[in-house]
Amino acid sequence: MSTLETPAEVEVEPDAQLEPEGKKPPRTIPQMILDRTHTESPETRWLEPIHALWKGDVAGSFAYDTSFSDILVVVGPQDEEMGEVWYHLHRAVICAKSEYFRVQCYPPNEKQTVLLPDVNKHSFKTVIRFFYSGQYEIWGYEISDQMFEFWWKDKDHDVYSKVICDLGTADFLGIDEMKDAILDTLDQELSGGLGDRSSYFTHSPIKLLCDVFAVGGLNTEDNLERFASIIVCFCDREYIEKTLLDYDHAEDGGLEDKGGFLPVLKQHYHEVLVMDTTKENQGEENA
Repeated sequence: MSTLETPAEVEVEPDAQLEPEGKKPPRTIPQMILDRTHTESPETRWLEPIHALWKGDVAGSFAYDTSFSDILVVVGPQDEEMGEVWYHLHRAVICAKSEYFRVQCYPPNEKQTVLLPDVNKHSFKTVIRFFYSGQYEIWGYEISDQMFEFWWKDKDHDVYSKVICDLGTADFLGIDEMKDAILDTLDQELSGGLGDRSSYFTHSPIKLLCDVFAVGGLNTEDNLERFASIIVCFCDREYIEKTLLDYDHAEDGGLEDKGGFLPVLKQHYHEVLVMDTTKENQGEENA
């Protein structure tokens, strides 16, 4: 019976010496991008959460890693100092979900570089997360992150603004799946949070939905009725009546509804009032 001999230890040369001759050197990261790393303060971040290391930073990895990428996407104004961010992405991934990129990447355009000077840089990080994971998260860029309060005290960097900006970016890039994912996430957050006075949506959920349906082109009958039911079920009646009154007096500096949400909300609210009145009358008769 034969036995296997243990091979003697072999001294392995450093990897750099084992690379085949003629291999091209890796592309270098522009210094302007390197300088940008770890320089932003919490006050200037867009809902920047603290991430556990194992979760990773999806958008950041595509800003630096050029492996197997076949298209460069430059986001943000190029004339602003350190304003744009470069992302090395993959046509097969982004074109599968974005009508805008399908037009840019395939004949007759077939662009190698796509410039998005008017797209919000922070919102595009959320888009990249959705491209490569299929998931949308209101609380920042990453999945299941916990955001600290001082990061959203600024009215320009709150959850409300982020949702509207993300929805507008998804609409501009023609990412219908992301728009639906934003609505589904809003459904979950509103249904679970409106009963809690500490909820970040409690102060103006009706205004949020009016702007959502105005921005994203999502004001279908089913969507409007779906969220009207949520508001009627989970919001205080005093808040609903006051907000509807504010919208009725929009010409006097009140609020404006461009998505057609308020008429549906009024109808649902009226139906609830009628049902409650009917129950009260029946209770009095039975008594």
